[in-house]
Amino acid sequence: LINLLKFLMSNETVLLAKHNIFTLALMIVNLFNMFITYGDTFLPTPSSYDELYYEIIRMHQSFDNLYSM
Repeated sequence: LINLLKFLMSNETVLLAKHNIFTLALMIVNLFNMFITYGDTFLPTPSSYDELYYEIIRMHQSFDNLYSM
């Protein structure tokens, strides 16, 4: 999902002319929100929940760029 966000942001000018990428970006952010909020109920182990947080923090620049759009 993070790579999809990076793709959307890197091709923003081309995609924006043809598609509404903000709807897709909103869906992706909502999925991350669901994983953060309820991930402990359906992720297999607590370490996978920790890895999710680690990846979100590690890739914070993608979320910052999305916020700037």
